[in-house]
Amino acid sequence: MAVTMQDIAKDVGVSVVTVSKVLRNKGEISAATRARVLRRAKALNYQTNWIARSLVTRRTFTIGLLLPDFTHPFFAEIAKAVAETVRPHGYHVVISYFEENPELERNEAESLLARQVDGLILASAQTGSRAFADMQKRKVPFVLIDRPIAGVEASFVGVDNHAIGELATAHLINQGCRRIAHLRGPGIGIATGRMQGYRSALAKRGLPFYSGYVVDAGYHDDSGHAAMLTLLQKKPVPDGVFCYNDPVAIGAMRAISSPVRAHSI
Repeated sequence: MAVTMQDIAKDVGVSVVTVSKVLRNKGEISAATRARVLRRAKALNYQTNWIARSLVTRRTFTIGLLLPDFTHPFFAEIAKAVAETVRPHGYHVVISYFEENPELERNEAESLLARQVDGLILASAQTGSRAFADMQKRKVPFVLIDRPIAGVEASFVGVDNHAIGELATAHLINQGCRRIAHLRGPGIGIATGRMQGYRSALAKRGLPFYSGYVVDAGYHDDSGHAAMLTLLQKKPVPDGVFCYNDPVAIGAMRAISSPVRAHSI
């Protein structure tokens, strides 16, 4: 038989309202009463009835987190940070990923919305604002992380990708590189901004931009490896490469250091 707040209130000798406030960590309850309620709740193995609580509060106390990749250390850290941040406030995180597939992302977002999540956090692969119309229509709060989306009015947590592209390219120039290539990402905000920063750094320092030195490199190390092999066929071979993300850079380094490449050099 399920233990209720009424059971705890009766055993401790307080009101159900007091028990509710203690369990939700709300209100001004004395330390002694709070300790007695929590001790009794633990002894009775009380479990919150989330369905009943949702009916009363009109909230599910869940946050949907949509990520493109579980294996990327960056997104793993984001998931950990989000969970640790919302947990003290009584929320839980429902995590889904979409393998950098915009259509799958839309389906996963719809699934989370159907489960009545109280909000969404997304590192989106969308290239336009249309996919966010339903969220805005339902008035579900959402936050974009890492990847800004043009035309979407939402809070954003991320970095200045133009500045990153310019800084990385300027570093290569300062190391003496003059034929600098770019392994670029797909047409999402992060990749576009870093591409613009790359071109800006070249222009500011009077270096030419060669479109042949820009190769689409996908998202992952395998696609970065293939893109770098393509780049190494250029004549003349670039003397510096700016990779738009870490997995692509790892693949590029693997291509440069491969036995076949070393032998050809």
